Amino acid sequence: MIYHAWLNNPHWEDQDPKLKQLRESPIQLPHLDEVLEKIPLAEGIFSILGPRQVGKSTLLRLIVKKCLKKLSGDRVLMVEGDEIESWRELKSVLLDWIEKLSEKDFKAAILIDEITSIPQWHRAVKSLADQGKLSNVLMVYTGSSTTSLKEGGELFPGRRGKHVKTDFELLPVSYRYLHKYLSLEEYFLTGGFPWSVNEYLRLKVLPDYVGEIYWSWIKGEFLKRGKSDILLRHCVEVLVKRTSSGFSHNTFAREMGIASNDTARQYLELLMDCFAIYEVLWMDLNQDIAPRKNRKYYPIDPLLFHLFQTKGTLVGVGAQSLTPEFSGQIAEGIVCQELKRRDKAVGYWSGKREIDFVRPEIIEVKYQNRVQPHEFDWFGKTFRNKKLLVLTKNDSFYTESVQGIPLKEWLMRGQ
Repeated sequence: MIYHAWLNNPHWEDQDPKLKQLRESPIQLPHLDEVLEKIPLAEGIFSILGPRQVGKSTLLRLIVKKCLKKLSGDRVLMVEGDEIESWRELKSVLLDWIEKLSEKDFKAAILIDEITSIPQWHRAVKSLADQGKLSNVLMVYTGSSTTSLKEGGELFPGRRGKHVKTDFELLPVSYRYLHKYLSLEEYFLTGGFPWSVNEYLRLKVLPDYVGEIYWSWIKGEFLKRGKSDILLRHCVEVLVKRTSSGFSHNTFAREMGIASNDTARQYLELLMDCFAIYEVLWMDLNQDIAPRKNRKYYPIDPLLFHLFQTKGTLVGVGAQSLTPEFSGQIAEGIVCQELKRRDKAVGYWSGKREIDFVRPEIIEVKYQNRVQPHEFDWFGKTFRNKKLLVLTKNDSFYTESVQGIPLKEWLMRGQ
């Protein structure tokens, strides 16, 4: 429940399993440092949102190290949210700790891991803030539920400190940070989850237990909410088959083999809530949303494409799995991932033809051996004064209305 291994132990870092795993990893992934540098050691309430198994618990330990440079060990508290059953218990734990500290020159740091696993957790934080118990306190909490964490954070207006940014995301690592270690085709297999990348670099294959780790995360989120793991397997299998094309809940339910559109919607929403998939809405080229039209869904990371296609396992997954068609789907998903980092409201367009993404850029993904500019003559005729960016496997070209560049080159540009 309470983790403060640094008390009276100058060697706690050497013994901490998360930090030890980080030290022993083949490469040190930079996504942790990106967030670490942005969180100030100052009074405020900060959130870190992201999927399970992406490094949030490790990041909190790095924040502990940062705090211990300014605060004594007894003024830094870390709480394991998975071990707390109610918001009242959370409030009691935090209040007991705070009240034991001296009021003189009071400063402290409270770090809570996976706070969204605690029902109504925001009631504890709001109550303590309203009582003035979080004055001069740096609070950082992590969570894996988009709905719970965002709804909770919105209940703290004026209580989070005078900061430009208080909400952060920790996501699988972008390819531009891995290009020195992985080819793009290898990234199509491993994705950017830390455990997947490091085990592949160590073994040069994707071991089955990596799949079990990440599938257990997703399955666990569904079981906690009383959902069927069997139906979940049907859901993700259909989702991957449907990647790259918009569909309705009615179509999705029928292909899952169920009668309820509402059940299909619930499963998709829960996959979004636990950070397993992204939703892409229909938009026109002026970026106006049409919420009633069909939507597209993409796994947030290449590794999940493989897990979903094989319904929860990595058995048999390797280079041979990357057929041209499947590689094209994964390429499109990677582009979605990168665009989502830049703009949450990513959209697509479809009419007589379809454009993969229309926000924040107008992009078509054509990850195949040969792409020629005349294939897109229709775009300039249909949409005057608009520019289309085509992401290819190898080809580059430029016309009045269309530019083609290799996907790898675009990914390396970053945001």
